Amino acid sequence: MLPVKDVFYPKNLKLEKPDFAIMLARNKIMIRANTYAKYVQLSFQENDAVFSDNYFDLLPGVTKTITYKNADDRKKILSKLKVRSLFDIFYK
Repeated sequence: MLPVKDVFYPKNLKLEKPDFAIMLARNKIMIRANTYAKYVQLSFQENDAVFSDNYFDLLPGVTKTITYKNADDRKKILSKLKVRSLFDIFYK
């Protein structure tokens, strides 16, 4: 399957800073944003985790479920999870 091509160039998007809501359940991360979030990236500090999806778009209020492997103790995950989007690259 070929990747989907963006309709707009990212530099032409008017992005707002997304606030992410994150929930955990076993080996799943549920993530939702309050505004459109382009190219959402998940990573764990100092850990090589494998995510079922990464660099995805999130529509406002829509929850996306991602599974992960090779992560630390579940209690430590929220403190080590880093979430970024295109907004962070453009405006930081």
